[in-house]
Amino acid sequence: INAGVRYSNYNTDRSLLATRKYELQYQPTADWLVRASLNKAARAPNISELYTGSTYGVIGLSDPCSGSSPAASLIACQRTGVTAAQYGRIPNCPDQLCQTYGGNGNRSLRPENARTRTIGLVYTPRGLPGFSVSADYYGIAVKGYIGPILADSVFQSCLSTGQDYYCRFVHRSADTGALFGSPATGGYIATGAQNTALLINEGVDVQASYDLSLGALGRLGLDLTGVRLITTGGKSAPDDPLRNCAGYFGPPQCYAPQPLWRHNLGAAWRPPWREAVVALTW
Repeated sequence: INAGVRYSNYNTDRSLLATRKYELQYQPTADWLVRASLNKAARAPNISELYTGSTYGVIGLSDPCSGSSPAASLIACQRTGVTAAQYGRIPNCPDQLCQTYGGNGNRSLRPENARTRTIGLVYTPRGLPGFSVSADYYGIAVKGYIGPILADSVFQSCLSTGQDYYCRFVHRSADTGALFGSPATGGYIATGAQNTALLINEGVDVQASYDLSLGALGRLGLDLTGVRLITTGGKSAPDDPLRNCAGYFGPPQCYAPQPLWRHNLGAAWRPPWREAVVALTW
């Protein structure tokens, strides 16, 4: 049994973070070992995430609340900050390029908090010397995950749901109600790093190795390291549906490919007659 606790003090926001771990290994027989762990982890935002400067930019977006006959209803547009007097009089963004404001820095970021659970089995049979295999389940959930906020996604979510989580990033121009304008009057969608809702990842790690003698031909070593992905993804806002990108890729939700299975399998032959190794890896 192993346990630990750590207290960390960060002078960026005077936060005191407490993290802890509990680990157990139990070997009921010489062949079998059971192991498990429960961890609470935390990560404070780094200097870049806190203090990188913000700039104005543009994003390809057609404002459905603009024009004399807006595509969106008054109720939907009011969620994004449009007043009844502005409705039907708002100019569209030039060349459908609305304004954004932000960057990687955000001084309001809070620390991420994570819980990690693992449980696994290790088998090393005495009747088969040189062989071992293990399988470990892991589950990781990160709350308040620090990630980017995408302007188009934020605007569409605000328009359709009216949730303050999204709508706080939409700043319409005070005089025209447009999503562009001077810094003094506003007219932009805020972007950059934010504490998003949840990031999850769970799967099974598999490891196996076998070192065997080939007699006069030397020795052969076989090694496998693999991961079977069960869930990866999360949600950007508290009321969003949980997305699972295991086995998928592509915007707007999943981006990079997340294969269900990936592995490294290696074979190494060590001949007896010279100091050399012939290896093959898949």
